[in-house]
Amino acid sequence: MLFTQDPSGWGVLHRPVFWLLLPGLGVISTVALVCYLSASRALPLGLMGILGYVEPALLFVMAITLLGEPITAAQWLTYGPIWLAVLLITSHTVLHQRSLRHHA
Repeated sequence: MLFTQDPSGWGVLHRPVFWLLLPGLGVISTVALVCYLSASRALPLGLMGILGYVEPALLFVMAITLLGEPITAAQWLTYGPIWLAVLLITSHTVLHQRSLRHHA
């Protein structure tokens, strides 16, 4: 795909060092995918589902705190419901686990 575009549109890839780092990114991505697939076999489906919401939420927190990324009001309309869903699901899970312990 990069070769079909004008080189001025490649962004940082016009610098040769990034072409050398690109295979490393492929290796890191492959290892991450293998870990994800291994975890999906070992963890309950519900936990894998909630992790699908937690991951972008944690990336959001890291972008704000570590990178100083500004968040607009429009972006809060997206991230707010995601955080609310994570909090509600977490609360429900904690309450459900407590009720299971009391009945056991």
